[in-house]
Amino acid sequence: MTRPKALEPTFVRTSALEPALLEEIWEFYRQFVRRDKDAFLDAVRQTDEVIYARARVGGPLLAFIAVKLVEIDWEGQTHGVIYNVWSAIDGNHRGTNLMQRVGFRVFLRYRLRHPLRPVHFMMTSSTYKSYLLMARNYSEYWPNRRAPTPPRERAMMDSAVAAAGLSSWDPERGVLERFGALRYLEGVVADDGEQGDPDIAFYARANPGQPEGDSLGCLAPLSLNNWAYMAYRGVRRTLRPRRAVKTA
Repeated sequence: MTRPKALEPTFVRTSALEPALLEEIWEFYRQFVRRDKDAFLDAVRQTDEVIYARARVGGPLLAFIAVKLVEIDWEGQTHGVIYNVWSAIDGNHRGTNLMQRVGFRVFLRYRLRHPLRPVHFMMTSSTYKSYLLMARNYSEYWPNRRAPTPPRERAMMDSAVAAAGLSSWDPERGVLERFGALRYLEGVVADDGEQGDPDIAFYARANPGQPEGDSLGCLAPLSLNNWAYMAYRGVRRTLRPRRAVKTA
């Protein structure tokens, strides 16, 4: 299958979001999840920045990402955390490194303001597909199946979730509990199985409440090693033949 042209993202401060765009974001995002509309839109408004993309001017929305920047003090040093609260990409435009390009631009802006400050990427992963995005693109990330999450990284996730104003966080398991308030329509292990993949099997063990919408907290340092590994993986994706996405 011919690889689609890379989408060009548009960055908008959440405070500047127009009602029509918010409605369009909801209509796009509801393709991937069952949840309450008003609660979702209220939560989007609590983030700092929304990134979206279309294939052409006036065309349908094909990608949506929402980001919140959090700063945490750890043993006398401030750490920046780029918290990817939501992300969704049309199936035919995955594998084009959009998330990586957006992440790098957000990181670069923060790095220019704080050149010496450690910076981390965080997400609360509601699907195994989003967890694999981290497992396949970072050489160092937490949690992973090879080693327990270190105390510092665990504490940083606890602090980031608290700073973002999210409730129902279980610090012992590192999971944001949803109590059935939402359910994703793809990337659920209970629907797709583990497929013989050890990272999917690990995700299923770490987030057993996924069918009820629970999200696994994930963190990765935005270090030179991780950026180099991400670039290497991105080149491999670009050169790899692309398979068609099945639709119902």
